[in-house]
Amino acid sequence: MKNLIKKSIYSFYPKDSLKPYKLKLGYIFHTEQIYDDTYFSWLLEFCSTYYEITGARAICAIIPPTNYLLAQSLKEAGFSESNFVSRLRDIEKVATLGYHGHFYNSKTPKAEFAIHCNSFQLKPLIEQVEADLNWFRKHNIDHNGIYSGGWWFMNAFLADMLITNGFRFDYTFSRAPYFFNLFSDQIMSENQVRIGESFYLESGKGKMLCIQNFIGAHATPYVEDFDRNLKNLFSPENENGLNVGVINSHDYDLDLKNTLKCIRHLVTDAGAEFFSHDGLRALSEQQARKTALLDLNK
Repeated sequence: MKNLIKKSIYSFYPKDSLKPYKLKLGYIFHTEQIYDDTYFSWLLEFCSTYYEITGARAICAIIPPTNYLLAQSLKEAGFSESNFVSRLRDIEKVATLGYHGHFYNSKTPKAEFAIHCNSFQLKPLIEQVEADLNWFRKHNIDHNGIYSGGWWFMNAFLADMLITNGFRFDYTFSRAPYFFNLFSDQIMSENQVRIGESFYLESGKGKMLCIQNFIGAHATPYVEDFDRNLKNLFSPENENGLNVGVINSHDYDLDLKNTLKCIRHLVTDAGAEFFSHDGLRALSEQQARKTALLDLNK
């Protein structure tokens, strides 16, 4: 019944409703379960088909095996570190790699120890970031200076560590209520950053270009669901302006068929342009007019 109602309502919904927003989009994966053969094959198929449709490479932000939960999962699956590295080499052929961080206040990777917002301890956060980045260096895996936060976690200490370690691009900040993070919200509100507007985050050690994460990937047969949800985030000032950002999903919850259907719709009906990371960076560098300064004493 629900689908029949949607079908009826959407028969009157214009397919080009997003056209006035001049969308400049990328696609980013929070890549967490490539040890699973099915998810891995879906990921490669999506990235290849996505490139055929858009001419752009997706971004795959990777959790390294130093992550407590991933280390546990690899052990349970009997999946070796060398196989993990081999799969990253395969992903590199069809996508751009980045770093995806998930952190815990304990070495026991349970939900109650997960670092989300202000519920964090600095020492374990520093230790885990350092261990993750050492893993990338040890195995000569290039994260391209790209970061995207797990659970949308970001704060001044993490941002400062990332900048210190050469990260220059972030895809964590979002105006979507389902991706809410208090630090991110305060930074964007204090600096009057609207949705679809890139900006810089600066410390005494450098600065990082922040490109916003719009909403999650499409997972229903109705592309109008995506259009409606994205439009609900926009305000009149977004019309006839430049709106730059990414769509996201995990590798394990990707709806391959419906997401690709939505990508085709955005290109054909909404006039959206898709870009690889380098294209998004160039657009954002032209667009970014605001710089937020990090304060580690707040």
